[in-house]
Amino acid sequence: MRKLNLFGSSLRHGPVALYRALDDGRARRMAWVYACFSLLLLALLGAAALYGYYRWESAEELMRLRLRETSQVTASAQAIATAPGAMLRLYQQALIVKLGWIYLGYLLLLSALCVWLGRVWAAQNSSRAAWEIAAGVIEASPDAVVVTDPGPRVIYVNRAFTAITGYSLDEVKGKNPRILSSGRQDRAFYEAFWARLVSEGHWEGEIWNRNKAGEVYAEWLRISALRGEQGKVRYYIAIFSDITARKQAEQHLEHLALRDHLTGLYNRAAFNDALRRTLDAARRRGTRAALIYMDLDRFKPINDLYGHAVGDAVLQQVAMRLQRDVRSTDTVARLGGDEFAIILADVDNWIGAELVASKLAEALAEPMSVQDLSLNIGASLGMAIYPDVTTDEIDLVKHADDAMYRAKQAGGGIQMAPAAEAVKYTR
Repeated sequence: MRKLNLFGSSLRHGPVALYRALDDGRARRMAWVYACFSLLLLALLGAAALYGYYRWESAEELMRLRLRETSQVTASAQAIATAPGAMLRLYQQALIVKLGWIYLGYLLLLSALCVWLGRVWAAQNSSRAAWEIAAGVIEASPDAVVVTDPGPRVIYVNRAFTAITGYSLDEVKGKNPRILSSGRQDRAFYEAFWARLVSEGHWEGEIWNRNKAGEVYAEWLRISALRGEQGKVRYYIAIFSDITARKQAEQHLEHLALRDHLTGLYNRAAFNDALRRTLDAARRRGTRAALIYMDLDRFKPINDLYGHAVGDAVLQQVAMRLQRDVRSTDTVARLGGDEFAIILADVDNWIGAELVASKLAEALAEPMSVQDLSLNIGASLGMAIYPDVTTDEIDLVKHADDAMYRAKQAGGGIQMAPAAEAVKYTR
């Protein structure tokens, strides 16, 4: 019934109603309906032609032909008397035949129109389906997606963006993405960022931003410029993922690999790398660096007497005092057991390095309070100056270690490497 109503409506109101009413599937079905009606009408017209009603002559000519045929059969007055009625019937028959041919053409035209509309709608639906799939993929993506105009002002964000940043589309729409800035990247960073994006059309890297709750998070950002036909930027498309958990895992692994698990100081591997970098920098700048090797004087008897828990607490306090009394540019490491090393960068001369070593020795000479115990530890320090003693990294370590051994043999204090002026302090 619905098809018949649609069929009748299209016949009454023409292609406009058909265009508004049909989609691609219904257009194909209606094309078959029109084709069937066309075949039926064609059959009817063929029957009319078979019985002599296909001619396109006027009704008067048809009447004369029929009268001529009638007169050949009979010349009765009754046939002539009925001529006006016969003329009207013949006129009606001719008109029906003409309208039939016209309607057949109309039906065929509608059939062709339905086929064309079906193809048009199929193409449109295919394109619309592709867009719907793409939109669904973007919304379901675990990576945040941001689309901005050249301003740049936010036009669109997906659900992952809201999950990572806490901002909804309504909160950021029309705003500059700098609302996410954490302040960790300086002006020079953003200048280089935009320079590359404008020149190459894309940028990728790690960046730190701040979410709605004020928490700083790390993200891996990929941003591309989408250009129009004339090469002008129409949109910027940014895709990023939250890598905070990965960064924390990397930092944890780095801590395990480079840090002493008890004191949090650099371990031997990290110390070797730091020493290499410090000496390279001193070589480039033409400055000095100092290496101090240190061994605790009375740690072993305390550890044996009070146990490992007290010994560990002592080592932790030693680490805190050493870090407290050096600069942020210096390096403190625990090489193992009760042996420590300190790297002093940018030392003016051996006197300045000696003052730092004296300060460290005094800090460790102060009693330590551990579990209601007051413990006197003390330390023996050996120091070597680069490049005064040697320019070789391995030799510098050997000289510092030898100087520490001499201080240990002397009962504590500070010993300088032989190439520098020998100054010894004992308690």
